Amino acid sequence: MKRKKKKKMKMKMKMTKEKIEKKKKKKKKKRKRKMKMTKEKIEKKKMRRNHVFKKMKRRVGVEEGIANEKRTTIMDLPDEILREEILRKIRKPVDLWSMTRATKHWNLLFKSMTNPFSGLDVSKLSGARWCFNANQYNKNSRSLSSADTLAFWSVLKPAAISFLESLETNLQSRLGSSSSGERTKFGLQLAAALTQLADLYSSQGLSLKSDELRTRSSLIKQRTLDCDRASSRDSGDVENQSIASNGLKSDTNVSHAPILSI
Repeated sequence: MKRKKKKKMKMKMKMTKEKIEKKKKKKKKKRKRKMKMTKEKIEKKKMRRNHVFKKMKRRVGVEEGIANEKRTTIMDLPDEILREEILRKIRKPVDLWSMTRATKHWNLLFKSMTNPFSGLDVSKLSGARWCFNANQYNKNSRSLSSADTLAFWSVLKPAAISFLESLETNLQSRLGSSSSGERTKFGLQLAAALTQLADLYSSQGLSLKSDELRTRSSLIKQRTLDCDRASSRDSGDVENQSIASNGLKSDTNVSHAPILSI
């Protein structure tokens, strides 16, 4: 009887040991699986993020650059849309914390930027560059210090120059094939674009070219205003004459606000 009991005890001990070992093995396997799963999940998440970001890069044209050791976000806008709104200064309140996060916040930022353009087609975005200047925020706070606004501007100088040059050619072609009423508008826009080009060239040290462009812009402005005054005199419209001398300068102007430099 005693022997049988001893055998049973030994068997039980063996069973318990085996069970414990099996449990340990199972736990190890589970841990390994979990580790694998977590690694795979992390990799998949990274892949998804990269894929989404690449998609957004293709669709929206988002790039990242560092200027003066600060993050600068560059976004592309269409070359086709050469409208007055594009050259006007856009001010929008944006949370800086959202600037540092990928995908969702890029999209939010892009939406906040494109809202002012009513007729903008999001599917055809590529071309003229617009930029967020990171030099204007307070380091201690997450939002902008002065007026809580970001100024989106075509600030990359080579891109801005190419954009304004394309705008100049476009406006010149329009001037040739436009009516007398539209001619004044396009002429004043062309003069304003030339002054901005002159400012950009002078900032790059090309003083001769900037002086030439300034003289051209002043001549075009004077000519357009003179033509408009003459046409208003011929028609005998006094209101148009006053608009030609005063109003058109403000209404049809391409933005004269200073271009931000990175």
